[in-house]
Amino acid sequence: MVSRFLALNIELTAKNTDRAVERGDLIIVIDVLRSGTSVINALANGVKAIIPTKTLKEAYKLKRQHPDYVLAGERRGNKPKRFDFGNSPLEFT
Repeated sequence: MVSRFLALNIELTAKNTDRAVERGDLIIVIDVLRSGTSVINALANGVKAIIPTKTLKEAYKLKRQHPDYVLAGERRGNKPKRFDFGNSPLEFT
């Protein structure tokens, strides 16, 4: 009888991603809880719409075109320069 073992390495942070890539690990990034909660809190507290952007450049362009828009988000856990809010759900209460 042959036993088969699955080696499973679960990390809840982005540590050692270079080694994970070298090993050929499957990497899944899920940011549903934080961003989803932020969106819900923003909408519940009067935001009329959420316009996702792929890049900061795209967000800054929208802000120039619509100065009354509010920029919210994060890069590497920090609020980008010239953004009004980060991505914490508590910022939208």
